[in-house]
Amino acid sequence: MLPSGYSQEWKDLDVAILRWIILRQIIGIDTPQKEEDCLGYTRDEQEAINRVDSGECQLAFLMNPMPVSKVLAVADAGDRMPPKSTYFYPKLPTGLAMYPLWDNEL
Repeated sequence: MLPSGYSQEWKDLDVAILRWIILRQIIGIDTPQKEEDCLGYTRDEQEAINRVDSGECQLAFLMNPMPVSKVLAVADAGDRMPPKSTYFYPKLPTGLAMYPLWDNEL
């Protein structure tokens, strides 16, 4: 049920199964507009539970943190991680430019 054209490393990700099978095929959230209208994200599991308990949300999916080894395996296979699957902090400022701090003439 997962899309073709992705590596086995990508297909083994819990988040790929959640996005492509559960959200897209079963629930029907299959466009960026539907994702924007229907989905919310939080790092705090208690917040997710409270939002369901209060009726603000209908469902919450609690995911384990993504191990760096899986991110590296997917990158080594030439794939990109699914959206919202790499929720790392601290985030680098957008547009950050890096320059070498050493002298190549040494």
